[in-house]
Amino acid sequence: MTKAKDLARLRAVMDMARDADLQKLSQVAERIARLRAEVDRLRADQAQRARDGALDVARFSGADVAWLGWTEDRLRSLQSRIAALEMERIELRRLAQRSTGRADVAARLADEHDKPRGR
Repeated sequence: MTKAKDLARLRAVMDMARDADLQKLSQVAERIARLRAEVDRLRADQAQRARDGALDVARFSGADVAWLGWTEDRLRSLQSRIAALEMERIELRRLAQRSTGRADVAARLADEHDKPRGR
């Protein structure tokens, strides 16, 4: 009886650890998606500005060149952050795979213990 309770507790702990690791992985993936959306938006803004050939105040004053420089700097910064998060995601995926395996083993042990034994 106590072994069954111990196995049930082990299973619950391993499930919680797996869920926590998967949640962390999901959060990093969401952050990456938000940053990639910002990159896409900036690139679309750059493309739109390049297609718009009208001479306006921004082009006459040189602000357009400054804005383009700012967008390039921002894109580099975003790409660096995405790369760092991708490295973190790789590590979190490894941890999630390990905790998922442990949770599966704990579940199998608990299930095997709960099976009726044929004699």
